[in-house]
Amino acid sequence: MIGETLGHYKIVRLLGKGGMGEVYVADDTKLNRQVALKVLPSELAGDPERRARFEREAQAVAALNHPNIVTIHSVEEVDGQHFITMELVKGKSLSELIPRDGYSVDKFLPIAIPLSDAVAVAHEHGVTHRDLKPENIMVGDDGRLRILDFGLAKLAEGPISMTGEDRDDMPTQTVTQEGRVLGTVAYMSPEQAEGKPIDHRTDIFSLGVIFFEMATGKRPFEGDTSMSVLTAIMRDDPGSVTDLNARLPRQLGRFVKRCLQKDPTRRYQSALDLRNELEELQEEVATGQVAPDGGPATSGPTQRKWVLPVALTLAVLGVGFGIWSIMGSDERTDRPLPSASFQSMQIRNLTSSGRASQAAISPDGKYVAYLSEEGRRPSLRIKQVATGSDVEIVPEEDIWFRNVLFTPDGDYIIYQASMLFDAPA
Repeated sequence: MIGETLGHYKIVRLLGKGGMGEVYVADDTKLNRQVALKVLPSELAGDPERRARFEREAQAVAALNHPNIVTIHSVEEVDGQHFITMELVKGKSLSELIPRDGYSVDKFLPIAIPLSDAVAVAHEHGVTHRDLKPENIMVGDDGRLRILDFGLAKLAEGPISMTGEDRDDMPTQTVTQEGRVLGTVAYMSPEQAEGKPIDHRTDIFSLGVIFFEMATGKRPFEGDTSMSVLTAIMRDDPGSVTDLNARLPRQLGRFVKRCLQKDPTRRYQSALDLRNELEELQEEVATGQVAPDGGPATSGPTQRKWVLPVALTLAVLGVGFGIWSIMGSDERTDRPLPSASFQSMQIRNLTSSGRASQAAISPDGKYVAYLSEEGRRPSLRIKQVATGSDVEIVPEEDIWFRNVLFTPDGDYIIYQASMLFDAPA
């Protein structure tokens, strides 16, 4: 079709092809712009009922109006050829951009958050994509991400059946490298792979597969044939992304693992919840509660403090500050002590398990680093007093921590470590 004209669209070159049609770059001679033009396959265009259904679904996608979802301009017919015109995004697909060893967290989150947000908006409007994969995610030359190819999208009219007449519009396949299936099959959910009814949670599983690949540079489910890939999807547990990319914080590993649960009821129940988790992690990385490289967090201001049991730290800090504010530092005063200073003081525990020790307090009382013995082995954690946010900065190991301190510049937490058999009884 290259060089041919459909109405006022002149076909320039082929972009790609699959079971849902061929996609071309075309010149819109009426509006003097380039568009992406998808020509529908004859079996779809020739069935009036299926064509009408496809047009309804295209209209639903066109109404999404999200900066990270490609814009659909029109659904048209010229001389018996049915086609969709869409925004042409100039840039690179995510599949071309993912590093061999995966992204660091500061590169991962700016992609994962808008991607999750766009999927969440689609789901809120009753649209399930069904074919999310890196090839369908474009990062434009302007740096903005767009989800492409809603050609397989379905409106939410109850669970989406993949049996019967829908069998022939299964997701497209990207076939390269000696004919091996490298695309869609690897991103299917277990229920989609088994031909069971699916809902919006199939997209959440696909997001988990994409996130795994973004984090590690590898797909979680692989095989030499499409059948072996499908078997891996239904059977294998890929483990945590942090085992393959130690630069990432453990929280991210938990997020991806939850997306990849075989049972849809154990995944995130909405892409919005997933987006919120990712945004919270981004904020924690930005504020230093979580180190961007997955190592020990560096929190809070400066100066070392006495080591105290964590359950008493806030109380002692409050009493000390109350006395200092009343009496002054090294200054004598004849003023009576106002009782209101002690009456307004609040005392509460930071932990209640009785399994915390070796505490170090930041000078302003905002952070407490401490040794936790709640697991089978000790770990070092840091707690933000105001919010109660608690982050593991050194995982459980066969060592004992002593003399936990903040460095004078506040950039690090230092400690003395010894093998566990040297630890005090």
